Amino acid sequence: MFKKFSSLFSKVWKLSVFIICIGASSTVMAQQGGTGQTTFETVEVTASNDGTSEVGYVVNILRNYGLWGDKPLIDVPFTINTVTEDYFKNLQLISIGDMLNRLPGVDFSSGYQEHDLADAINVRGFSVAGNSGIKFNGIPLGTPSYGQIVELFQSVDVYSGLTGFLYGTGNVGGTLNYNVKRPYYEFKNSVRVGTVGNEQYFGHIDVGGPILDGKLAYRINLLAQDGETSIKFQEKERQLASIALDWNVTPDLLVQVNASVGKIHIRGRQGTFYFENPSINAFRDGTYYPDLLESYENTTFFTGVTSPPPGLPDPTTPFASKDTFADAKTRFTGANIHYKLNDWISFRAAGVIYIRDMLEVWGNTFFTLNPDVFRADIRARRGYGKSKGAYGYVDVNFQTGPLEHKLTAGANGYYTLINQQTATFQSPNLVPGETNRYMYYYYSGRFSDPSLISNFDLDQYDVLSLLAPRRHHTSDTKNYNLIIGDDIKITDQWSVMLGVNYSTLRTRGFNANTGIRTSQYKSSAWTPTIAVLYKPLPYVTTYASYIESLEAGVNVPATSSYLNAGETLPPFSSSQYEFGVKAKLGGMFLTAAFYQINKALQYADTSRNLYVQDGRQRHRGFEFTARGKLTDDLTLMGGFNITRAKRLKSSNPRLDGLAMRNVPKFSGKIYLEYDIPVIEGLTVTGGINHYGKTYLDDNLRLQIPAFTFGDLGLRYSHSIKENTIIYRLNITNVTNAKYWYGGGGSSHLSLGLPRNIALTAEIQF
Repeated sequence: MFKKFSSLFSKVWKLSVFIICIGASSTVMAQQGGTGQTTFETVEVTASNDGTSEVGYVVNILRNYGLWGDKPLIDVPFTINTVTEDYFKNLQLISIGDMLNRLPGVDFSSGYQEHDLADAINVRGFSVAGNSGIKFNGIPLGTPSYGQIVELFQSVDVYSGLTGFLYGTGNVGGTLNYNVKRPYYEFKNSVRVGTVGNEQYFGHIDVGGPILDGKLAYRINLLAQDGETSIKFQEKERQLASIALDWNVTPDLLVQVNASVGKIHIRGRQGTFYFENPSINAFRDGTYYPDLLESYENTTFFTGVTSPPPGLPDPTTPFASKDTFADAKTRFTGANIHYKLNDWISFRAAGVIYIRDMLEVWGNTFFTLNPDVFRADIRARRGYGKSKGAYGYVDVNFQTGPLEHKLTAGANGYYTLINQQTATFQSPNLVPGETNRYMYYYYSGRFSDPSLISNFDLDQYDVLSLLAPRRHHTSDTKNYNLIIGDDIKITDQWSVMLGVNYSTLRTRGFNANTGIRTSQYKSSAWTPTIAVLYKPLPYVTTYASYIESLEAGVNVPATSSYLNAGETLPPFSSSQYEFGVKAKLGGMFLTAAFYQINKALQYADTSRNLYVQDGRQRHRGFEFTARGKLTDDLTLMGGFNITRAKRLKSSNPRLDGLAMRNVPKFSGKIYLEYDIPVIEGLTVTGGINHYGKTYLDDNLRLQIPAFTFGDLGLRYSHSIKENTIIYRLNITNVTNAKYWYGGGGSSHLSLGLPRNIALTAEIQF
C-alpha cells in the first residue's frame, strides 16, 4: 500500500508543481508582452485592503504565526485558510461554525445547535474543537472556544495539520487562531442594521480612529441581536461590547490592550439524534425485550452498511422541547507588547485571560430497533472554564557568511481549569400504561408528529435543580514550552525553517462533588520541526516539512457510564509529513499539499465498557485551495480535500484496518462573486458546498449519504458624498435541501441547516 501511495504521490506532486510553475511562467510572459523574460512585477497589497473583497479575499501577511510572528503567507510551510472580516460580513454568516464550514478542507463535526455556540469543525479528519486547538492572537488557551461572536474578530486562521512546535501541545488535526480586531489609524465608522434571518433583528456599530496625533488609536464594537430564527419556536439573542487600544509609546515600542464581554442565548434548540446502543437497551412500544438483543445482527435496520431512516424531517421543525435553551457568556482580556531594541534585536510578549460560563438544556432523540418508535431524553449541563495564556519571544536577525538568520527563542504556555456537570432529566410517562423507566419517554410515527416532543412543557419541572452548585473543578491542564527556532535564508531560492520545542504537559481530573483528584498525568517531550523551502520562481514556493506534537489524552466524562469515568488518558505524541506548493498567479493565490498524520487512537470500547487509548490512526490526503481575482470582475474561493483515514495496530481485530468514522473521503467547496459591469456597485454571489459520505460508528455499519447545498446573494454599494452605503441579501441553503451529517460522537446524527434569508444595510462614514 505504501508503495502505491508513494507512486501516486510522486506523480501527482510532480504534476502539481509542473502545472503551477508553467501557469505562473505563462502569466509572467503575458504580462511582459510574451518576451519570455522571467522578471516578475510584484503587486503591492497594503495592509488596509489585505483580505478584502477588492483583492479577492487574498491574505498576503499571516498574523501571529506562533513564534515566527507575522510572515508572508507564501513563505509559510503550512496550509492555512483565513476567514477575513470582509468575507464574513459579505456572506452575513453570524456563527463561527457556519463561517468556518464554508472553507475548503473544513468539515462539519457537530449538530446544528452547536454551530451557534462552538467552533466544532474537522480538519484533515480530526476534530479541532478540543482543548489544545484554540489560540487567541497567537496565544495558546487550552480551553474549548464556546460562545464566540463573529463580530469580535478581524480574521480567523485555520491551520491544517500539527502545530506542536509552534504552540506546544497542539490539536493534531489543526489549529484555530482568532485575531481580535485592532484599532484603526484613520477614522473609520460603520453601522449595520437589518435582519439576519426571519425576525432576528440586528444592529452593529464599529467605530475607531487615532488620538493624540496617532500615538493612541482605538476601536469599539457594539452588537445587539434578538428575535425568532428560521426554526419554529426558536429565538436567538447575541450581545457584544469590545474595545481595543494601541499606544505607540515611542516609534520602537507599541503596547496593545483589548477587552470584550459577549453573550449568546438560544431558546428552543434543535434536537440531535442517536442510534440506540444495542448493548444497553432495546425498546418496542415502550416495553423492554431482552430477546431483541439476541436478534440484533439479524434486524434489517442495522444489518450491514445502512443509512438513517428514509424521509428526513423538516429542519425548520424542532425535535426537542421548545423550552430547551443555551446560555453562553464570555469575557476576554488581553495585552501585547512589541519592542524593537535596534535593527537586529526585537522583543514580543502577550498575555490573555479568557473565561466562559455556560448553562444549557438540550434534547436527544434515539432511533430504537423498531424504526417507527423513538425514545427521547432531556439533559442539562453547567460548564465553566478559565484559561490564562502567555508568550514571550526574542527575535535576533544576523548573518553567518552568506546565510541570513532570524533566530527566535522564548516560551509560551497556558493554565486552564474546567468545571462541567451534566444530568439527565427524568421525564414523566408519555406512553399510556408505560412505567417511568430509564428516564426516557417514547413516541411513535417516525417524523410525522414531532409536536409530542416539541410541545413538552419543560418549564413546569426544575431541571436545573439536578445540577448541584459548583464546588470544585473537574479538570485542569498546564502546558509550558521552551522554544528555539531559526528561519535561515540560504539563497534567494532556498531557505530552511528548523527548531525544537521542549513541551511539558500536566493534566489532572477531579471528582466535582468531593474535589478529590481521580487521575493525573505529567509528560515532557521534545517536539522538533524542519521545513525546507524552494522557490523555482519568485512567486512559487515548494516545501517539505516534518513536525511532531505532544497532545493531552481524553478526559473521560465523570458523568459517563464508562467503567473508567473521570479518568484522564495519558498524553501521547503524533507526527506529520507534508509536501506542498504555493503560488501567486496574477490575482490568485493557490496551494496544494500532500500530508500524512499518525496519532494515537482513542475510542469507546463497548465490549469492555471503557474509553481507551489503543493503537494508532493514520490519515493520508491531498488538499487544494484557490482564492483571489480570476478577472477584474470575478472572484473565486474554493478547493477540495481527499482523505484516507485508517485504524492501525489496534488490539481489537474487528477495528484494525477499518476506515475512521466521521471522515469523508472527499469534500469540496466553491464560492464566486461577480461584479456586474453594466451596473456599478452590484455584485452577484453564490457558493456550492459538497460533503462526501461518512460512517457514524466504529464498525462502519451506519452510513450518512453525501450531500450538497448552495448559497446565493446580492450586494450593492454606492456613495453619497463621502459615505458608502452597502446593501446585502444572502440566502443560505437556497434549495432548502434536507440532509444528515455526523455530530462527532459515535452513532450521532444532526439535521442540516434550513434555508435562511438575511437582509442588512450598512453605512460607512
